[in-house]
Amino acid sequence: MPAEQKEGNAFLHNQRLPKKERLHAQKEFVYLRTHGKRKSGKYLVLLYEVGGSHPIIGIAVGKRVGGAVVRSVVRRRIRESYRRSRWALRSARMLFIAKTGAAKLRQGDLQREMIGLWRRAFLWKGDAGGNSGTTVDNPYNQAI
Repeated sequence: MPAEQKEGNAFLHNQRLPKKERLHAQKEFVYLRTHGKRKSGKYLVLLYEVGGSHPIIGIAVGKRVGGAVVRSVVRRRIRESYRRSRWALRSARMLFIAKTGAAKLRQGDLQREMIGLWRRAFLWKGDAGGNSGTTVDNPYNQAI
């Protein structure tokens, strides 16, 4: 394997979502579904519980959203939107459930919906300085 490719893989590996920031056990998903607070958007539902030392995310995409490939794309887009925005979130355990039609959204539209849900749940601290738009300065200089 060429050295450039190894360096590229190392970069991608550093961009991955750490295990400590993901929900794993089925009981965690069930707990949030039964006891979590709920905020609904047009294409996503956010179930959450405030607390902990850092944000933790789980993603559920049912078969009604589409086939296996479509569901994987939706999961990847939600995960990437979270990864880009996690620096601006309060500590909470959260579960995103994709609704029918979520597959039609582009990455930017999906991220805007997620930020809107985080704001409604008072989990978004990215614009605490008074910025009312969805574009905020972040330490990674990534567009939101």
